[in-house]
Amino acid sequence: MGGRSSKQGLERFRADTDDSVVPREADPATGVVDETEPQPGTMDTLPKESLCHLAVGSAVTCTYNGKEARLVKPFDQPSTLDGYTFNLACKFESKKGKIESVRFLFTLCAGNEDDLASWPFAKQVSLRIVDAAKQGKDVGVTFKMRPEEDAECFRRPVAHAPQKGILSEKVSWKQVNKRKLVRDDVLTVAVQFQ
Repeated sequence: MGGRSSKQGLERFRADTDDSVVPREADPATGVVDETEPQPGTMDTLPKESLCHLAVGSAVTCTYNGKEARLVKPFDQPSTLDGYTFNLACKFESKKGKIESVRFLFTLCAGNEDDLASWPFAKQVSLRIVDAAKQGKDVGVTFKMRPEEDAECFRRPVAHAPQKGILSEKVSWKQVNKRKLVRDDVLTVAVQFQ
């Protein structure tokens, strides 16, 4: 239920903030193992960049690193689920320079199947931070969908026009770390519409 971004995609977002050395896999093109590559700092440091992109099916991969918090929308193309096209972004929140929580921003986008979808969007969005080790430690993420108050977020998106999104409830970063849901700087998030 979810893939991980390629090593090359992850390396693009690595920060040179730590001098620790971790053995790496051999590069498939050259067969060379680079064991001197700097690795990011601790999981508690504040993210500099985050990226979410859709993998196979309805799984989203969010990568992060660095020290400065900000919300970053996906660089990849949005995904389509049940005829609706959307993006998902991570928002890390901090206190005293350490990550306290993570939230997710769900934004509808113009897509090829918009003529077939029902508007305004009326489905419930359900997210789960997935345990990549498949040990049943998934964490549910809640959205408060308020169709009347957030009507602009649920209208049919227009191509090249900004669209408002819905921000999820906070998920404690301690809970994420305790359940070891971060693997190789990646959070995998499953998206479902009900």
